[in-house]
Amino acid sequence: MIRDAFLRRIVIALVVFGTIATSVLALAVTVTYKPWGVPDIQRAEYEQKVADIKARNEALQTRDNSTAPRAVIEQTIYDFGMMDPLQEGTHEFVIRNDGDKLLVLTGGGTTCKCTLIKGGTQTIEPGTSSTVALFWNTGRKRDYYEQQAILRTNDPLLPEIKLVVRGKVRFEIGVSVAEANFANLQPDGDGQTEFDVYSQLFYEFDIDRIETTLDDLTWKIEPLPSDALTQYDARCGYRIALTMPLRNVDSLFNGVFRMWINRPEEAIAAAASNDLATSDSSEESPSPEIEEEEEIDDPTGATILRELSVRGRVPRRLALYGKDLNGSAGLSLGILPTGKRYENRLVARTRGTTLPKVLRVAKVEPEFIQATITPKDREGWYSLTVVIPEDAPMTIFNTSESVGRIEIECDLLPSGKMVLPLSGAIVE
Repeated sequence: MIRDAFLRRIVIALVVFGTIATSVLALAVTVTYKPWGVPDIQRAEYEQKVADIKARNEALQTRDNSTAPRAVIEQTIYDFGMMDPLQEGTHEFVIRNDGDKLLVLTGGGTTCKCTLIKGGTQTIEPGTSSTVALFWNTGRKRDYYEQQAILRTNDPLLPEIKLVVRGKVRFEIGVSVAEANFANLQPDGDGQTEFDVYSQLFYEFDIDRIETTLDDLTWKIEPLPSDALTQYDARCGYRIALTMPLRNVDSLFNGVFRMWINRPEEAIAAAASNDLATSDSSEESPSPEIEEEEEIDDPTGATILRELSVRGRVPRRLALYGKDLNGSAGLSLGILPTGKRYENRLVARTRGTTLPKVLRVAKVEPEFIQATITPKDREGWYSLTVVIPEDAPMTIFNTSESVGRIEIECDLLPSGKMVLPLSGAIVE
């Protein structure tokens, strides 16, 4: 009887295991998983690339037994070097048909400032070659330029050809930095920095006027030396040296520096002539479209505006250090019991070569708090001692009823004082 029960259990276990195995096998057969790492938004592109690879492999396997066109192009990228802004250029790419059937080329789209001169269908007989011309306008884009056009072919091994034209566009006016930063500043000195303004297009230009939002900032303008002109591929330029007196600066300063530059009359005339020629161009000589958002200045205007940020950080003339200091929140006293004396020692340091003539605690709130500053053995270093006496009343600092702060007077500070907030409470 025991044996029969044991056999029944084995049979039931086998049936359950067989059912589970069948279900898992069925799921394995019917469920297909998406390729790992391919987002749904890129699924169509992924599947198209897989199909292209399969088609190319099939074409390679059957190529020996069939005839087909074969597109061969030795150069797909043309670097024009350097051109002026708003100038047009043309380059012919040579395409050869090394196959046994007619090669058919069709335009597959271009970027907005590039045009295929023969934008329709073009055919190349077996064993011959032809050219495809790319026409572009440099527009007003600064520095690096790159545009492209796509050719589609009936070559199963090379269904698409990307033609690229690139190079550099001369600056009307370039600035060597986007931001003029003053570095290694000392509190009792003057900050110095410099930058270059240059033109790769004009043989001469004048800076008509300069404005800045920093009252104490001064500048000096000198012609760029020849080695700097070579560095920028520039035809002319200036070096501008900035000086910022720091006597009224504590910590950070920032502002804006603006320059209005006179555009040469011949450049204005040339730009106006170019705009007129572009508007009158015929359809037989297609003119590439120019992106409006890349227009930096009106090329027919009399002046060019350039501006950059000016900033620097001056070490604080008076700095405090201590483990209970918390940035702008000041000194955290914590929760203190009444009837007990509390003392906190902070370190104060002055920076620069000039020592303060006045450095003292001018005011303390609430008045029962005691605060004193005494010099340490090291020059420019001081101790700030804050004492809560035993008889201090219950208080919550920095409320509308009780403000907690220590005001330190120092003649080195532009404002003449530093305020140290106090936070915490005295409770029973």
